[in-house]
Amino acid sequence: ISMGTILGEVDDELAYTDLSRSTPPTRQDWLKSGVQMRKLIRAFRDLSYLADRERRLHVFITALEKVDEPSGLGCPALPGVLGLEAGAYVDVLARLVIRKRRDPETEKVREVRFLYTKEHVADNGTTYLGKNRLGRLGKGVWEPTIDALVQLWTSEEGK
Repeated sequence: ISMGTILGEVDDELAYTDLSRSTPPTRQDWLKSGVQMRKLIRAFRDLSYLADRERRLHVFITALEKVDEPSGLGCPALPGVLGLEAGAYVDVLARLVIRKRRDPETEKVREVRFLYTKEHVADNGTTYLGKNRLGRLGKGVWEPTIDALVQLWTSEEGK
């Protein structure tokens, strides 16, 4: 809807089904869309800082990943350079992967989920962006769940 709003096609339902009625976005339109996305991401982030603790919300935004060709950095697959900038707008920028881990009790190696919460270099040599404001999540989290992440994040707030 963001691009539809910019192009003035929100009320024109046929523009979504009849491509001949749709206006192709210009470079200016994409720049406007990027500005809107930045504002939206910041607004969602700020929900976790409301003065009334009972009204606070922790928002998780997911995206596929891409490797930005000019920089060679792995980042969220967002339009333009927004993927490279995303860490500036959020408290945590993380990457979920499957890694092998030895179970200390059984000594068996199994594949488990690992959430990188810091910048890291993958096996293929690509550096992936990461951020963990205040270090509340450490360098990463094994077998992460939403509940576990919120508990880790809020347990060290000191309030």
